[in-house]
Amino acid sequence: MLRLLSAAVLERWNEEQKGVVEERRAIEQRLEVLQQRKERVVSAYLYEGAIDKETYQSHMARVEEELTLAKIDRHDAEIDEFDIEGTSHQVSEMVEQKGFEPSTPTLRTWCSPN
Repeated sequence: MLRLLSAAVLERWNEEQKGVVEERRAIEQRLEVLQQRKERVVSAYLYEGAIDKETYQSHMARVEEELTLAKIDRHDAEIDEFDIEGTSHQVSEMVEQKGFEPSTPTLRTWCSPN
């Protein structure tokens, strides 16, 4: 019974971990694209003279806002990753405790698919 429970917890943790890693990877790509956009705006204004100051400020404000939001998303994904690890650790401790009952609602909820 304990092995089955451990396997279920490990499977669930791996699924969650994979999702968090994929989300973080997508956010990193978005940050890279936004940084490139920022560099193009700076280049267009400073080196090419292709846009005026007002347009530059408008575009920079928009890109900076998007960068800030993407950084917040990255931070949230990092927190989610730690939450998954912490939850896995807590479940392991629950399993090891004397008198643990596998029908505990919290564990059933955590181990069930979304």
